[in-house]
Formats: sequence, structure tokens, C-alpha cells
Amino acid sequence: MAILSGSEVYVTADGGVPFTGVQTFGSAPMPVPSGSAPIYACRAWVNFNGVGTVAIGVSGNVSSVTDNGVGDYTVNFTTAMPDTNYSTNVTARASLGAGEIPTYGATTASSVNANIYRGDTNVLYDPAAVSVTIFR
Repeated sequence: MAILSGSEVYVTADGGVPFTGVQTFGSAPMPVPSGSAPIYACRAWVNFNGVGTVAIGVSGNVSSVTDNGVGDYTVNFTTAMPDTNYSTNVTARASLGAGEIPTYGATTASSVNANIYRGDTNVLYDPAAVSVTIFR
């Protein structure tokens, strides 16, 4: 819970004791933001190469990425979402200089499908890098 006092923001820890400054969430440092808007954390994220053998570079709450064919990937969550009502963001770095159109398809509580299309031909292709984030 955030408590506003003048221009400072206090975030209550376990037991309701307020604290300020940089806190940790797991091992990640989390600065205390200002303002009263709610904070919604990313529930899963991944960055992987899309060319050749698909391999995860970095991720959080992603167990694997399945290569379903050219430009078609399934991102599998380590811990499932409570339902399919989550927000998905897919981005890609073009490997052909043709631009890209990243989209997402089927969603389940345990995975999401990501597709990458060439911008100039609207045909599926394998980009140099793909990033997927999930918010819920």
C-alpha cells in the first residue's frame, strides 16, 4: 500500500511499517515511484533470437519458447496466469531490413502465441530478436 505524505511516497512493508528509497522484489531493485496511480508488475517476459535455433537470451517466468515454424512461436510460462485476460506486447527486431509486424494469437493461462510478419510482404518470417511481455 502506498501512503502519500507531502511530496514523499511511503510504501508499507509487511506489518504496515512504511519505508522509502529503493526496495527489492526478489533480487531486483525496485525504486519507490511517486504519484498515486496503481502499479501493475510484468507477470512474464522474454527476449529470444528468432533466427536458426530459437534460444532464450533473458526471461522471467518463461520456461521455454517453442518454434512452430517460420515466424510462429509459443511462449510457455513457468507459472500459469490466473486466466487468459492478460495484456500481451510483442516486438521484434528486423533481420532483413524489411520492417516487421509483430502480433499475438492464441492465449491460454500457460502460454501465448507470437507471430512476426515482414512489413513489406505480410508473410511470416524469422526476425533477429523477439521480445514478449505479459501484464495482468
